[in-house]
Amino acid sequence: LPPPAAVVPLESSPSFVPPTSLPPGATAFAQLANFRDTQYIGTLGVGDPPQVLSVVLDTGSSNLWVYSARCNASACVRRRQYDAARSRAHRRLGAAADGERFFIRYGSGGVAGRLGVDALRVGALSLPEQAFGEVETVDGAAFAHGSYDGIVGLAFPALAVPGTTPLLDSLAAAGLVRRRMFAFYFSRGGGAEGSRFMLGGVDPALAATPFHFHPVRPPAAGGAATFWEVRLDDVWVGGAPLGVCPTGGCRAAVDTGTSLITGPAADVERLEDALDISADCAELAAAPGGGGGGGGGDRTRTLAFEIDGVKYPLSPREYTLALAGGGSGGGGGRCVLGLRPLDVP
Repeated sequence: LPPPAAVVPLESSPSFVPPTSLPPGATAFAQLANFRDTQYIGTLGVGDPPQVLSVVLDTGSSNLWVYSARCNASACVRRRQYDAARSRAHRRLGAAADGERFFIRYGSGGVAGRLGVDALRVGALSLPEQAFGEVETVDGAAFAHGSYDGIVGLAFPALAVPGTTPLLDSLAAAGLVRRRMFAFYFSRGGGAEGSRFMLGGVDPALAATPFHFHPVRPPAAGGAATFWEVRLDDVWVGGAPLGVCPTGGCRAAVDTGTSLITGPAADVERLEDALDISADCAELAAAPGGGGGGGGGDRTRTLAFEIDGVKYPLSPREYTLALAGGGSGGGGGRCVLGLRPLDVP
């Protein structure tokens, strides 16, 4: 991985300027807000003049959508909503006068509404037109607890609603991003600063270990790639493999829009039993010399995911959520595993 020629911030001014591309070889970054270590939120400017909205940058989907002013659901009205009538650049997408309708299903629910086109801004990068969803109805409790006004999908175009293009592909097609690369750095500790979304490359100064590259697996049924899907060889607990994957490995998606680690219900139950994390957060106490990056906590409860022969270990502090004042140390709070059963059809 070649080092970037420069690491520059994406300007956060909401006013529109002529499209500005990244300098050759540069990596640009946008700051993300850390909400309780479960949501990492960025911002977009949608419309002309721009309406600044908070968004989740989601590698587990390909669609861009925001809550519409026409949405009366509780998930919408508690957040900022996009008002098409306030934009000089807005138009409907599709043959229908009020816009083509869409529905997107997620593991935690779904959203529906109409497709529109409007100007869009990511920092200093401006698109005069970008198709997106204007959400009018919401189904799922997860949205009611979200600290965001919309979602930016970063998966592959084959997964997008027909007639739309994922944002990263639109930026690349317009010549605004020279290298189709992006990266994330997530801070730890709710409210902590330093989380970043990077465009055009990655900042090696944020890496704790050397980078590994893994091929993206095509869908089982064939065809174009949809998710950022890799081969999971096995899951390890305390240095021992659990044997959860068949020969040839499991199919696993790298999903920044999902707050918890998900998996088949039977395997998640096995993991919960094997990890045996107590509710009083005792396992989160740092071991002697422990600390950041995988250190700290009971090493017999290290959880590791093996991808293409490379193990990625997590300490109890990294796969456990401390609630009600639990903090990042032991005692004084309540702990829950950052795992959730999800049986994909």
